[in-house]
Amino acid sequence: MSSRFSLALLDRNAYRYEASDGSRTTRRINVSGRQGEKVPFRFSPVSLQLDTRSLPDTDSPFKMLIDGTIRGRVTPNGTVQVALQPHLRSRFRDASSGISSGVKTFLLKAEETVALELPSEGGYVEGGPDVAANIGNPRPGVSITDKDRVRVDKKQFFAGAKTSLILTVHR
Repeated sequence: MSSRFSLALLDRNAYRYEASDGSRTTRRINVSGRQGEKVPFRFSPVSLQLDTRSLPDTDSPFKMLIDGTIRGRVTPNGTVQVALQPHLRSRFRDASSGISSGVKTFLLKAEETVALELPSEGGYVEGGPDVAANIGNPRPGVSITDKDRVRVDKKQFFAGAKTSLILTVHR
């Protein structure tokens, strides 16, 4: 017996160009696993623009990475017990930090969908002088240090941001 899962990443963020309703689905993936199997998932990286003049969806050295594991067990009554453990990190090529939001457990019927808002990151992360040279008009939370490095205050940078995983169970 196996379970299939559809995962979508929903971005509602102040640092992105968005639809008029403020929502944007940036990534979708499908994974499947045998009964009780812990299956890894990974979304492709989301470029985070550091300069207000940057165009949407252009490459950036600062990325948001979301991955984790998902496990499904079909219960005797046909519902699926799902254990989801997502990890969210933001990083430059040479430095990263991130958080795990713990394991979330759901009991879902086939084709039922649930949304899980991921917690925002705090702290700082820095990028090198090569990154700093390309920033003329930094976004909130982005600054250039006296050593010509880019410093991102993640609390300020992600202020107002909401990143959610949308999960649908298939059988």
